[in-house]
Amino acid sequence: MGRPFGLYGELESKSQTEIPFVAVRWSGASYGQGGRTMKKTMKTMMALYLGLFLSIGIAAGASAAETTVSGHLRDAFCFLTLGAHGPSHHDCAMGCAKAGIPVLLVQDKTDQYYVLMPSKDKQPLPSTIVDKMEEEVTVTGQEYSKGGMSFLTVESVK
Repeated sequence: MGRPFGLYGELESKSQTEIPFVAVRWSGASYGQGGRTMKKTMKTMMALYLGLFLSIGIAAGASAAETTVSGHLRDAFCFLTLGAHGPSHHDCAMGCAKAGIPVLLVQDKTDQYYVLMPSKDKQPLPSTIVDKMEEEVTVTGQEYSKGGMSFLTVESVK
């Protein structure tokens, strides 16, 4: 024994003798035409929001600009933890780079750090980078920023 109640289902009287107690039944069948329209609208809105968030994420992840940066090549471990750098650290820095320690390009004017990456996936850094550790170089490549960090692919080294 119930009556339709808009989008919220049906109202039912639980007691006929005393003060009526009203309960709302929630089921897909009791939505009525308005409920189906509301459900369809919500699904459409969710799909639009999901599409928007995905497109923003893809655009942000894929954006890169070709950049040329000059500075000194440093091995990240010794430079960041010990402050080691300069010509006397060249051999150690080469060993660290060959072992897979990330290589930084430290821009002298701004003290900006770039983590260097190979230009292709599953490739090591070019040997020209490893051989010139602790030297001043100019690197051209695609610049990426993520999580407050700057990355630069190595496409050419001078």
